[in-house]
Amino acid sequence: MEFTMEQYRESAGFLRERLGDFVPKIAMVLGSGLGYLGDQVERPIFVDYRDIPHFKASTAPGHKGRLVFGFLEGQPVAVMQGRMHHYEGYSYEEVTYAVRVLRLLGCETLVVTNAAGCVNTSWQAGDLMLITDHIKLFSVSPLRGENLPEFGTRFPDASRLYTPRLQELAREEPRARDILAHLEDYPQELLELAVRNPETVDFVADYPQEKDRAPAETVEEAERGTIPLLLQWDPRWGCAQYGDGPMALNGCGPTALSMVICGLTGDGTATPYAVAQYAQEMGYYVDGVGTSWELMSAGGTHFGVTARELPLSQSVMENALAAGEPIICSVGPGDFTTSGHFIVLSGLEDGKFQVRDPNRRSTSEKLWDYDTLAGQITNFWAFSLA
Repeated sequence: MEFTMEQYRESAGFLRERLGDFVPKIAMVLGSGLGYLGDQVERPIFVDYRDIPHFKASTAPGHKGRLVFGFLEGQPVAVMQGRMHHYEGYSYEEVTYAVRVLRLLGCETLVVTNAAGCVNTSWQAGDLMLITDHIKLFSVSPLRGENLPEFGTRFPDASRLYTPRLQELAREEPRARDILAHLEDYPQELLELAVRNPETVDFVADYPQEKDRAPAETVEEAERGTIPLLLQWDPRWGCAQYGDGPMALNGCGPTALSMVICGLTGDGTATPYAVAQYAQEMGYYVDGVGTSWELMSAGGTHFGVTARELPLSQSVMENALAAGEPIICSVGPGDFTTSGHFIVLSGLEDGKFQVRDPNRRSTSEKLWDYDTLAGQITNFWAFSLA
């Protein structure tokens, strides 16, 4: 089956109506075993293939059959959770249809993944490889049929089908190679952490050597009057157990509260792990859910600060910060998480909010306007000395 330019544009137009002002720049086609990466997209917009004009449905097991638009590491992406295959009975035009539509939406880079077998007996299941070239053994040419100049020339240059620079970037991360060479040494949830948050790659790579390390007993950067940026995956406490997983995964609540306590009191013994121990002893961690909101008030009192739960209001938040009262926010899916998370608001600058995100430096280096934060905040507390 051959498609007309009008059909491609109809599909793209349908998606533009769903996306509003969002313009994806990177298209990702996720094959078997990597579909979960689509679930890590921030501020996601989901569109099922079946709803898009002229799209075909993916029938392969484990392929969700939907597009996910949003952000990965701050980059606007369009992620295909599942693809169409020639072996499902689709023509090559039908197999490639979605990629052409994504190009019309604005995608300039394409990343394609797949699971594959090999004849090299030194390779193990789960090893990663880069495709640098291929030999076409099938008889039907993908260039067959009417050429649509909007998608390129009739006979494109085939000498660099796989972009050399992208392959160089993949090879330039030595710590990632360390992880890939010893996958059996890492819990699956930490491998997924490294994928969705590259800032944690060093922490994850060092996990086998650091997992039995005793947590630090003090926060060296604690200083009264300054809210420090503490990270839940800091090796000083990131490997320590909290609830049903390590602090690196579950410790955003205790880490946020530790930042506030250290900044208000200057007490460096109120480490993220010390707060986590208190939370666990008092039953403020719920397996499968995370840290209870009760930790903010009860934990604050225990460590010498007072928490006030306040109604969501820009003026209320600004007044609290102006009075020297840092704020802890519980946030839902959006810029900071795909589920639930705690962040700290430490001050105001040029009418915007300073954030201390216990999971990322990158989000902590930005200033945030109220409207962006308000749609993600589910509750918040202002803190002062007891």
